[in-house]
Amino acid sequence: MFWCTGMYSSLGLNRDSSSRVATVFCRATASPCKRPSAPFARLHAQYYNHIMLVRTAQLADLNACYEMDKSYLTDYVWQMHSQGSARAVEVRFDLIRLPRPMKVEYPRHPDELFENWSREECFLVAVDETDTVLGFLDMTVQAWHNTAWIRNLAVHKEHRRQGIGSMLLRSARVWASERGLGGVMAEAQTKNYPAIRFWQKHGFVYCGYNDRYYTNGDIAVFFFLRIGHP
Repeated sequence: MFWCTGMYSSLGLNRDSSSRVATVFCRATASPCKRPSAPFARLHAQYYNHIMLVRTAQLADLNACYEMDKSYLTDYVWQMHSQGSARAVEVRFDLIRLPRPMKVEYPRHPDELFENWSREECFLVAVDETDTVLGFLDMTVQAWHNTAWIRNLAVHKEHRRQGIGSMLLRSARVWASERGLGGVMAEAQTKNYPAIRFWQKHGFVYCGYNDRYYTNGDIAVFFFLRIGHP
């Protein structure tokens, strides 16, 4: 577990808390939080105006994850062009600026969250000092190719662009690395340019697409991050 210094008692927790996932506290200060673990070294406290915690989700957290508005606005989309013959297939994605911001609904149905949580793999929530869920990430293991697959990553609208998604991702990477997994796979709609930029910012590289992936007909693009082991 990873803690910012001096934060154990503020939430009634101690060093022996039985969390199965890397945990972070941050309080707003003028300087970055200090912590002993490199994966969190660049997490700056100015992102937050209150204490933040990433922990393993409990059953009681799922309702907040279910009800969270996961829609988003985008100014850009990846537009797919493809052509093929018996000898060759060519696919490319062009970045297209939209004439106006477009609201897009999240493509996954929230009913899957309970099933994902029941796997008892990696289902994380980011909460504040009142234990209110601000965001969540769930990730499953595909053992046959030694990869963790991020199924959902969402942050409450009022708390986006504050580093919460990055904090959840860092914790998920630690979880995967500690279990000896070789990489993390993520996905996004071609309409979800904010998510595409998020994955790219964190070192994920484009590795494929599926135009039959989402039930609403949206095209999915996939990104992969190779990770090291502790």
